[in-house]
Amino acid sequence: MIKKILFLGIVTILSSQFRLSAFQDGNLSGNVSIEAQSYKADSTIGAPKVDEQILSNAYLNLIYRASNYEFGIRYESYLNPLLGYDQRLKGQGIPYRYASYYNEFADFTVGNFYEQFGSGLIFRAYEEKSLGFDNAVDGVRIRLRPTNGVEVTGILGKQRLFWDQGPGLIRGGNIDVNLNSLLGNLMSDDIGINLGGSVVSKFQDDFDPKYNLPENVLAYSTRLGIVLEDINFDAEYAYKYNDPNATNKLNYNPGKGLILTGSYTNSGIGLLVSTHWLDNMDFRGDRNARANELNINFIPPLTKQHTYALAAMYPFATKPNGEFGLQSELTFELPSNTLIGGDYGTNINVSYSMIKSIDTTRIDQFTYNSKFFGIGDRLYFQD
Repeated sequence: MIKKILFLGIVTILSSQFRLSAFQDGNLSGNVSIEAQSYKADSTIGAPKVDEQILSNAYLNLIYRASNYEFGIRYESYLNPLLGYDQRLKGQGIPYRYASYYNEFADFTVGNFYEQFGSGLIFRAYEEKSLGFDNAVDGVRIRLRPTNGVEVTGILGKQRLFWDQGPGLIRGGNIDVNLNSLLGNLMSDDIGINLGGSVVSKFQDDFDPKYNLPENVLAYSTRLGIVLEDINFDAEYAYKYNDPNATNKLNYNPGKGLILTGSYTNSGIGLLVSTHWLDNMDFRGDRNARANELNINFIPPLTKQHTYALAAMYPFATKPNGEFGLQSELTFELPSNTLIGGDYGTNINVSYSMIKSIDTTRIDQFTYNSKFFGIGDRLYFQD
């Protein structure tokens, strides 16, 4: 708490009084968000009685920028949390604060930060206020750009867990390479190629008296992206060493994941096809975590996010410990000033999603056989 108070004091001084030459042209910006709701018991829909009658979530962001420096804090208040939010959010304070320095070749951040490697298959730190989700990392991040087309990122820290931190120490590195920028005239203008690779590890002490649990869990991924005029193709493969935990019921199998995405766009028509295959890819900063706690990675869902009420009531939650997914979407435009297109043209969208189990055979209590990209018989979702 003392560190948070000191950090707030530093930002205040910088924004109002500090006039060293490096900061004299700085500016302070921010925003405030308050959501409050009143509640009344309703037995017909099962709405519970709320003793406080009014619940609220509130946020205040302040960012100070000067020259090549940036300082930020976020004050949060849940007095008390809105219904549907985890009650462990109850309270108020400054759980997010950081200081950064950046120039043409490097960025340095100490404190809290969000980050994503590739599609997030082995690492994604982000927030989603509407879900009460925030797994920001508290530590150090370094991003280097040694030459055109190359960016290297390193991270070290612990994840946010409501008003505390998870027990796992997260360490990771990422490299993104754009061959067109790196090789210049050696590459054809008709093709664009992006390469990437990531590695993330978690350290957590093992105090289990019964099982021998790995204290260091390593995951890595490789990526390829190709652009050919109207065609885009992206692929990412990930591998995670054995990570027995609460969500996979102490399974000692390694984790594997593959994501493939292709798209075509031209003259008012667009086609997108995506597929993924996941096996034991639930990755967390605490082997005992459940629900939405301390997720290190994020699996992009392959189901359409609907706007209309009925379809939106039945979303599908990705099963990182085992699923095969397929999604396709066709979009085309009927021309304007025609009988079928009307005065302004008409957009038509046709989509299909299907999620199935993967093909596995149990060996014993802790292991099973899994054929890579094998598809099971059980249908989880279809739209």
